[in-house]
This record gives sequence, C-alpha cells and structure tokens, in this order.
Amino acid sequence: MNNHLHVSHIVNLCNIPNILAKCMRRMGHKVDVLMGNQADPLNFWEYQRYTGPLMSVDYILGAVRDSYIVHVHAWSALIPCLRDYYPDKVLVMHYHGQDVESYMRCISEDADLIFCCRDDLNRGGFITVKNPVDLSWWRWSRHSGRRALWVQSGYKEGETERMTLAEDLIRNFCRSEGFQLHVLKRRIDYGPYRRMQWLYDNHDVYIEFQDYVNYDRCFTLSMTALEALACGLKVYYLPEQRWITEFPVDQDSWVVAEKVLQLYNQALAKRKNG
Repeated sequence: MNNHLHVSHIVNLCNIPNILAKCMRRMGHKVDVLMGNQADPLNFWEYQRYTGPLMSVDYILGAVRDSYIVHVHAWSALIPCLRDYYPDKVLVMHYHGQDVESYMRCISEDADLIFCCRDDLNRGGFITVKNPVDLSWWRWSRHSGRRALWVQSGYKEGETERMTLAEDLIRNFCRSEGFQLHVLKRRIDYGPYRRMQWLYDNHDVYIEFQDYVNYDRCFTLSMTALEALACGLKVYYLPEQRWITEFPVDQDSWVVAEKVLQLYNQALAKRKNG
C-alpha cells in the first residue's frame, strides 16, 4: 500500500471531488481538485469555488504531471489523451449523476478503474462507488410540520411531457397528504449552494422523483435527497411511492473515501506488478 498518494480530480461535478479530497487530505494524502469556471456557471458549489484557469486539455496535462492517480469525472474523452501522454499513471473514470447513461456511451478502455454510482448500470469491470455526502457540512434539526420541498432538475429541452408527469404526481401526493409544496427550479432559482441549508431547515419533507432508474436492480437517491436526510427531513420517493427516513451509512463521505482509497492502492499495485 502506498502511504502517501498524490491524486488529481478533474471536474468538480456535484462537489463529489471536493468531498473525497477533504477526507483524503485528512488521511495524509495530497489531493488536487481541478475545476474550470465553466463547470460551475451558476455557483452551485460557491462555498468551495475554484477560480483558477479554464481547463484546456493542455492545462490539465501539465497540472497532473506529478500525480500518481488522475480521477476524471464524467469527461470520458479526456481519458485517451491522458493515457497517450502518461502511459504509467493510474487513470480513474467516474460516472455519477442523472446523466450517467449518456456519459457511459463514451467509455474508454484506457482507464484502470471505472466507477459508477448506480448498481443497475454495472457491467463487466465496473465498480459501484456511491456518491458521498459530507455529513459535517449539514446541520440536523427536528422537523414536524407539513412543508414539502421539490427541486425540479434534470429536464432537458423537449422533455415537457416527463416534467409534467412528475409535477402532476408530486402535486397530487402533496394535496392528498396536506403538504404545502415549494417547487425550486434548479436551473432558474436554485441559487448559491450555501442556500440549501436554509431550505432544508424550513421544510419537513423532500420529494424525490426518479423515473430513469431500473428499480428491480437499483435503489438510488439524488445528492439533494441525501442532504435532506442528513438534515433530518423525510424523503418521499416517487414514482415508487415509499418513505425513506434513514441516511444510508454507505454514503457517508468517510466510508466512500476509504473504499476509493483501497481501490486506488489496488490499481497502483497492479500497475507496479505489471
């Protein structure tokens, strides 16, 4: 096992690289997070915003020169470039989030490790790595009212039918249960990420709508739903119609970081031994 790793994360997607980096730095490892400003146009992750140069491929190739491991998030096309330039580095391709299926159409065989956040999409060689939540960032409080929050996200142009279905299901549920619904449109009025704690404090239930998951093989929650659970809210999961009240312990950032660290070391050992 390598006692002191040097890891570079490319693209701070959903703040997951920063969460992993925080844990691994406290374990004594050197971890960089390279995030161009174009990856955060709405300041979703303002509290850990990166304000350095925009990330051209040339910039990245220079920035990761001293890293043992380069951990790329979503940007599949970067992996072959890194492999051509650095044939001996450990390269990690990490797919997570709602658009994982479209990302995975561009899978590169040049990666030493391929992580995927969803069990239902696993294929040969894929490793399930759940999205981590930094529990130290979120404040738990008691909730007993009838205020519901839904963050409307993930809809692309032309998906009005899907969006209407989701909204009808959610409004009907809240009406039948007597919940006062607050709809937050992520791409319009989501605001700085630091606002989320205030929103969680002022709601009692979070509505999770996921119609893109194979329920027979996978149960997954969005980062927003996980954060809501960490703050003491109950989550109502649609269209499966089930309540979730406990935060999944395997998505604690320290648990995920330990798993990723073990996988890093296995990949390093495999490269060292040929």
